[in-house]
Amino acid sequence: MSGSSKDSEELRAWRQRICGLVWTAMLLFFMQASPVVGQTDEEIEQVFWQSVECESARQVQAYLEVYPTGRYVAEAHACLEQQRLREEREIEEVFWRSVECKSARQVELYLETYPNGAYLVGAWACLEGQLGLERADRILVQQGLTELDYSAGVADGLFGPETRQTIWAWQEEKGFAATGYLTREQAETLMAQGREAVAEQRQREEVRRQAEVERVAREADDTAYAEARRIATAMAYEAYLSAYPQGRHADEARTRQRAEAERRTREREEQRTRRAAQRAECEAEASEWPELNLNQQNDLQQKWQTTSACLTECVRTYPHPSECEAEQEALREATRSLDYQQQPLDLFANRIAGLLFGGETLLDVMEEEVQKATSALNACQARARENENEMRTCMTRCCAEATGYTASVD
Repeated sequence: MSGSSKDSEELRAWRQRICGLVWTAMLLFFMQASPVVGQTDEEIEQVFWQSVECESARQVQAYLEVYPTGRYVAEAHACLEQQRLREEREIEEVFWRSVECKSARQVELYLETYPNGAYLVGAWACLEGQLGLERADRILVQQGLTELDYSAGVADGLFGPETRQTIWAWQEEKGFAATGYLTREQAETLMAQGREAVAEQRQREEVRRQAEVERVAREADDTAYAEARRIATAMAYEAYLSAYPQGRHADEARTRQRAEAERRTREREEQRTRRAAQRAECEAEASEWPELNLNQQNDLQQKWQTTSACLTECVRTYPHPSECEAEQEALREATRSLDYQQQPLDLFANRIAGLLFGGETLLDVMEEEVQKATSALNACQARARENENEMRTCMTRCCAEATGYTASVD
């Protein structure tokens, strides 16, 4: 409190004392000089009390000095108590106005002087404001309260009535002064609890994300293997194993790949055997012919030359498909591009984007390329089977022209 304030308070107090003394002296003089005829002491006391102003401490003191055991002693003491409380409130107000909210020591001194004062909420707000809590810190406090099963509403970093009520309840349960405003230690405790809650939430989200990644990877694995089973070629199984060497169906794919490779090997051997048997049959038929004269031999030699040229033309016109190598290589490359295991998150994001925006995703394009390559390989293999049948017919015709013997070539 400043010096001028003290002087004004003392001046006012002296003025009240002087006025009270003057008023009391005048009243006593009047009562002694002009006694009311026919009035009892009780009536005179009543007139005295009715002339007293309750707000004037000096007048009330004058009544108590004249009537220390009078009928209005209780009322007089009540007036004095009201006056005392009023003066204390005025002093407290002056004290609070002199406090700077930025000074923690001044605020603490006010709280020590007036633990039940009228400006407690403002004092607690000043102390909390000096903590310098950022919005992120306030969010952590709210998350910490929520983690401790105190409903602080939405963690938005704004301390509204709901958050203040929650802080008050937490302080009361923990045995702190229930103010609804935080001290530094309380704020650090709740922020630490909030950090733990955030860390646990992130861990739970990571577990969910990893589970989703694994689910997408499993679906991709199953889809790739289903496509390999649909094509059912050694190259298709090889493409699946290239993308998923440790996949869910890797063992079965290797088994089927070996079986398919063995089957193709057997087919090639059977083709070679059939062709060799065809030539042997033609040669055996020719060896059984009777001895021929020179002209007949020349004619036969010419026929065999013609037959050899015919067979060569058959092979040139209907070549062996060479396993459709170009188409198989194209299918291998397309299937390798469809690598779900290396980029499961990107493919999952592309799939979601396609559902949201209705457009083609990277996954759609790659699957379409695999389907195109598969169709091309199937068409090539169909042409190869056609060529094989045509070549057999052609070779049978050549042998028939050379020997006069018609036999189907299996």
